[in-house]
Amino acid sequence: MLNLDIQKKIVTNEKYQPIAVQIDYQDWLKIEQQFDVPIPKRPLRSLKSFRESLPKTKLSSIDLIRQIRDEGY
Repeated sequence: MLNLDIQKKIVTNEKYQPIAVQIDYQDWLKIEQQFDVPIPKRPLRSLKSFRESLPKTKLSSIDLIRQIRDEGY
């Protein structure tokens, strides 16, 4: 049996019913060690790779947000 001090956060829906549990990544690694799950050497995908998929624009961040809001999203 696991005897770890894990800090958890309960995620609820709009009716305050529990739907998920959130824990810190370091705590998750401790749990995986208990079950002999191999620890990944690096994240599966870097956030930098997503930057390449964004449209190139000369708008500032706030101008881009205004444009998206004005389009009705």
